[in-house]
Amino acid sequence: MATAIEILIDQYLAQADAAFKAENFQEAYKICMKLMEVDPENAQILEMKAKIEEAVQNYNIYLINKEIEKLEPLWKEERYPELIQAYQELYKAAPKYEKLEKLLSQAEEKYRESLEKKTESAIDQYEKDLEDLLVQRDGAARRFLVDRRDGGDRVADVAHLAARQREFVLRDRDHAVGHVAFVAGDHGAHAGQLQRLG
Repeated sequence: MATAIEILIDQYLAQADAAFKAENFQEAYKICMKLMEVDPENAQILEMKAKIEEAVQNYNIYLINKEIEKLEPLWKEERYPELIQAYQELYKAAPKYEKLEKLLSQAEEKYRESLEKKTESAIDQYEKDLEDLLVQRDGAARRFLVDRRDGGDRVADVAHLAARQREFVLRDRDHAVGHVAFVAGDHGAHAGQLQRLG
C-alpha cells in the first residue's frame, strides 16, 4: 500500500507531466525540483527531470538555429563584432551546442583577421605618407612671404634646399622686386636678409 508521501509525489508528478505536455517546461521543472527536495533519489522524479531538461535543450537549439539564420547577412557585411556578441548570448542558452561553438570560433577568427588587415593597411598608408613627406623635403620647402606696401600685396614663393646656398628671385606678379639668399649655417639652412634690387 502506497504511503501518503508516495501518493503526494505521484500527484505532483502527474501535474509536472501535464505541464510538460503543454510545453510549459518551466512549470514542469519547478514541480520536479520541489519533489527532489522530498525524495532526491526517486527514479520517477529523476526521469521526469531528465526528460524536461532534454526537451528544453532541444527547444533552445531549435530557437537558436532560427536566430543563427537571421544572423547570416552579418557575415556578408563582415560585421564580426556583432556576430560575436550575438553568438555569445545564444551560447548561454546552449553552452554545449557544437554548431554554435564553431560559428563563434569562426567569427572571432574572422574578426582577428580583419583587425590585422586594418593594421597592415594603416602601416602601409603611414609609410606612404612618410615617403611623400621625405620626397617633398628633399625637393623644395615652400612658403609664402607677404609684404603689404604701396597699397598692394607682394607675394613671393620662396624655395630652398637644406645645406645648400640658393638664391631665388622674388616675383611680384610679373616683375622682380628682390631676392633672398639662404645660407647653410651650423644648424642647417637659415634665411638671410631681404635684399632690394632697386
